[in-house]
Amino acid sequence: MLKTSKKPVQAAWFCRLLLLATLSVGVVKVVTAQQTASQENQSEAEQKANTQNENTGMTRDQLLSLIANEIVLAPGIGLRNVRLGESMTAVKDRLGTATSVTTSGLTGKITNLVYRLGSETSIVLSGQEVLERISVKGNSSALVRTSEGARFGMQSRLIRRIYNEPSKSRKSRLEYRQLGATFYLESDRVNRIDLYPRRG
Repeated sequence: MLKTSKKPVQAAWFCRLLLLATLSVGVVKVVTAQQTASQENQSEAEQKANTQNENTGMTRDQLLSLIANEIVLAPGIGLRNVRLGESMTAVKDRLGTATSVTTSGLTGKITNLVYRLGSETSIVLSGQEVLERISVKGNSSALVRTSEGARFGMQSRLIRRIYNEPSKSRKSRLEYRQLGATFYLESDRVNRIDLYPRRG
């Protein structure tokens, strides 16, 4: 009776083990490279987050804090993290350096902090000692809405559908003084929204 040699079988198993070991080393190298790349990307992202944007005067983190994917305007109240009636000093500290600063009023005592969010959207925060008015300009592509759903580019009839009849109406604007908001119109479409304390 012929005897079958075990050496070919052992050699085959050895080749399999060698192949598995080689593949394992390759996987470890790939994972290590991915982790290194991820750490480098994270480090770059952190550096960018702390770099001021020339157009806005704010870091990316400050912008994200202000926008949080979408700017929500609350009539008579303010923004998500900036409230009417707050001290102008607190507003400056929270938002950082403005794109520009102007003054207005008969005596020039009203400070206007201008923040530009891209080429089409801007936010102006105005007041003397405290924040008295927030004015936001933009077009239909701007990620801006009121808490009730009004947006830039809406026709005046849609604003009336949301808020009913205004306390004062003109061709160029709809004033809702009791709510603390005025919608400015160009060709019957909203292109600016002002927020201020509720009146009467």
